[in-house]
Amino acid sequence: MKLNKNLPNFIVVGTAKAGTSFLLKYLRQHPDLLIPNSNELYFHSKLKNFSGPFDKNIKLKQKRSFKEYLKNFEVGKNKKIIGEIATEYLYSYKNSIKSIKKNIGKDVKIVIILRNPVERTFSHYKHCVSKFQEPLNFWDSINAQSIRNKKKWRWIYQYTEVSKYFEQVKAFKENFNNVHIIIYEKLDKKPKMTINCLYKFLGIRKIHFQNLNDRINVRLLTKNKIITLFLNFSKIFEKKNLKKSKISDMIQNRLATNIKLPIKDKKKLFKTFFNKDVEKLEKLLKLNLLHWKY
Repeated sequence: MKLNKNLPNFIVVGTAKAGTSFLLKYLRQHPDLLIPNSNELYFHSKLKNFSGPFDKNIKLKQKRSFKEYLKNFEVGKNKKIIGEIATEYLYSYKNSIKSIKKNIGKDVKIVIILRNPVERTFSHYKHCVSKFQEPLNFWDSINAQSIRNKKKWRWIYQYTEVSKYFEQVKAFKENFNNVHIIIYEKLDKKPKMTINCLYKFLGIRKIHFQNLNDRINVRLLTKNKIITLFLNFSKIFEKKNLKKSKISDMIQNRLATNIKLPIKDKKKLFKTFFNKDVEKLEKLLKLNLLHWKY
């Protein structure tokens, strides 16, 4: 199926809390690219009808019709490449693959970012806590995943399930002709080299910008809701304006704290949920993921 020139040529399908916001801010500066200023279009995943206590506002963001989805790419008619960056398409791989193949085609280029599953899981938990949308401590929230799923809480509360990549990645590789894998830790430590590989995959010029060495989002926590609201608003500002907010950085450095998961808990989390999944993923991708293991 030949791609329509007004549709995405590539889609970053996730995963969440693995550098998608950084890529969004960075790639939107490239003169050959058009990318909507949101990584939350929610069209292909078809995840909807959530009824958790913190899910009301999410319904307003969902692009329910293909026509509504297409409006995000109308201004890209003169661009060489059109892309979309999402956070949940990888997790909702069954729905997403079906929708992408139907509406865009199997020749669209797929980019997948993978992060140490233990670190990604805890980062996602901290994200919810920072928005005052997670009332439980970490292990209680992990144990609550099943009942929350039955009660139709939003997908982000499936912390460990989102981090089980093998079946997700395998499905995308089996259904699309062009799949590029980015390892988050490599993007964080060697951003220029990693993005150059991405540019080569996309077939565009290697151009770099001032925010190349910006730290990939580190979610810090405050106990003050007003400060938290300001910091969350500043994240929206950064996405739209493609630069970091100096004021929010100053506030975070002075008033926020970075909670960490103890090593014994990391070992427990990895052994309980991710050991076998990572082993299968290593074989699938022919990669050594020793730095993910505990």
